[in-house]
Amino acid sequence: MKILYLTTLCYLLIFIYISKAVITTFTLSDELPVVSFIKVDIQHIQNFKSIKFEGDSVSAVDVLPVFYEKRGYRPVWDMDMIRDLQAEIAEIYNDGLNPQDYHYNLIKELIQKSGNLNDLEPAQHALYDIFLTDSLLRLDYHLRFGKVDPESLDPNWNLPNAQNNNKEQDQLGQVLEA
Repeated sequence: MKILYLTTLCYLLIFIYISKAVITTFTLSDELPVVSFIKVDIQHIQNFKSIKFEGDSVSAVDVLPVFYEKRGYRPVWDMDMIRDLQAEIAEIYNDGLNPQDYHYNLIKELIQKSGNLNDLEPAQHALYDIFLTDSLLRLDYHLRFGKVDPESLDPNWNLPNAQNNNKEQDQLGQVLEA
């Protein structure tokens, strides 16, 4: 079962890496409004440990600020990457996980609503970008470490949690930038 999780994660990251091979360029004037809104939203997450959009909340409140700060608050996602993420999330029930836990409806709505992220208002584009990143981070975490805290089921659980947020942020950034 663990191999299936890791295989799914590897496929997801490969899809994102391949889809990012087509580089989307932004002119400075196109990028600045989205960058500004991402920065404001990330500051909100840092201050309040939460942000809501279309009824969903982010969960990676500690990782998202560091990730976007390292990127200069630039948006991450293009439509090909979003379609790949949606396809992977749609199949995640095969690993015993619920697609709704990964902002599936939000992603589906975005794909139906817009063929191009630049057609969205900058504030909306920023929120979608943050929630897409949160979706990938949450999915990665659940596939690596599981969804349930094992100590809540058995207080004698004694396997160490090998979580390293900085390493994970760097790896995610490298994959998404490639």
